[in-house]
Formats: sequence, C-alpha cells, structure tokens
Amino acid sequence: MSHGIRSLLIVGFVFLLAPLANATPIVLGTYSGTWQQFGVFGTLTMTVQQQTPVGANKDEIVGVFDWLCVTGTVCSGQELFKGTLIDTNLTVAGFALQNNVNLLLAFYTATVSPHGNDINGTFSSTATGPPVGTWTVSGVPEPSTVFLLAVGIIGLIGYSRRPRSTVGS
Repeated sequence: MSHGIRSLLIVGFVFLLAPLANATPIVLGTYSGTWQQFGVFGTLTMTVQQQTPVGANKDEIVGVFDWLCVTGTVCSGQELFKGTLIDTNLTVAGFALQNNVNLLLAFYTATVSPHGNDINGTFSSTATGPPVGTWTVSGVPEPSTVFLLAVGIIGLIGYSRRPRSTVGS
C-alpha cells in the first residue's frame, strides 16, 4: 500500500472516531418525524441550530420545531426552543412561537441515539407535568454528506478496478 493511501486511511479513521471522543452525541442539523397528542397526529421538523459544550457530557442546544397537524385539528407554526443535552438525555423548552395557528409552548424530554441519528421523547404543557404527547424524529442527511459518501464509494470502486501489477513479469 502506498504511503499516500495509507495516510488517507489513517486520516479517515481519525475523523470517524473523533465524534466518539465526546460522549454527548452531535445533534446539529435537521430531523424529520411525527408526533401525537390526544388523537391528533402530525408531522414535525426539528432543526438544531446551535450546540455548545458547557461541561463534561453536557451541551446547550438551541433550535426550532416546525409543527403541522395532519389529523384531528388545524395547527401549524414554529416553536423556538433551548435546553440541554446531558449524555443522551435531551431536555428543552419552547420559548417563542412564530406563524402560530393553535400551538402552545411546551416542555420536551427525549432520548438521543448514541450517534445522534434518532430522537424519541414526550412533551408536556408544564415543566413538571405529566406527558401529554409523544414525538420521534430521525436525522435528515445534508446534501454535502450524501455527496461525500457518493464520492467515497466511487473512489473505492475505481481503486478496486485499477490494473494490478504482476510480480516477475
């Protein structure tokens, strides 16, 4: 194996392991999913716009929920939120509504998968109240991530099809 290829493999390996050094999953980005409450169902987009480490295994996060009722009633709008992610436990609170149609501010708790791909939780109308609904979202890959993955696969295919030199010819 040439020195250049070996160096690329080492750098790639380091980039793959770098997120594992922090026990708090990286949740920056956009997630898409569903929610339900008292027979009302809808779609949900969660965008985490900022994630700031503030201690060992603790991050502050800021973002926006984009809500849409699909059945049961008419509702839509955005809810700005902020909160904390401690290890894989997410706790956030809505603090402002935009383009609001029949939405209320709420408090959210959830569990984040170790790699930050999936978030599942409940919400309530008060910080200490019982859960009144559930929500689940999964990460939406950004176009640049998909592009880099495609380039990597094409590169591996090209590398595997290159002519091999034979020893002793």
